[in-house]
Amino acid sequence: MTIDEAIRYTDMLANDASTVWEIPMVEIQRLNTLCADALRKMQEMSAKPKGEPAVPDAPDTWQERMKQEYRETKERYEKLHRMVTKYEAGVLEFTPNCSIDLLKQQKRHMGEYLHDLEIRAEIEGVNLYD
Repeated sequence: MTIDEAIRYTDMLANDASTVWEIPMVEIQRLNTLCADALRKMQEMSAKPKGEPAVPDAPDTWQERMKQEYRETKERYEKLHRMVTKYEAGVLEFTPNCSIDLLKQQKRHMGEYLHDLEIRAEIEGVNLYD
């Protein structure tokens, strides 16, 4: 069965199901919409050239993925650092559910991970700062 045939089938099923199975029409329409949308998405994805990434804007190479991982982790680390600093200064606008010690431990681990990425980038010849 092709995707087009499946879409036609869900449309027909939605029209007949309320009389055959006594299912409320609203529920049938909701199911039809879900099925048809999923099938159309599959159709759209299968129409892309094989070389295109499935996720738009996804990095193509391991070097690009490494840079993205570094940037995202660094951004999270800096936000956590600001939060811990504000907590220690007594100006944090909320009370965390976990202890400050756990937050500091998380920050330390994130910093170590960033350092590991930086060392690996130097070894691999990847410029993380582009």
